Amino acid sequence: VDVKKILSSKTMFDIETHLVAPIFNYKDAYEYYDDASCINYLDRVTIPLLILNAENDPFVDPNVLDVKYFKNPNIM
Repeated sequence: VDVKKILSSKTMFDIETHLVAPIFNYKDAYEYYDDASCINYLDRVTIPLLILNAENDPFVDPNVLDVKYFKNPNIM
């Protein structure tokens, strides 16, 4: 990893680009996000699942958690 780039990071995206992605052998932060996302597994939920999230969560935009996109009747 490039320590200078890590130390000059201003955002979480910068840190994930310059630190997290290289450590876990991802080509970039976008590949890391895609692989780490729970969206890849939500179609497999077979029991009722209630997802709660604060509207002011600094890491997850509330629009990302719109249940109409999950297409699974077990998720609300």
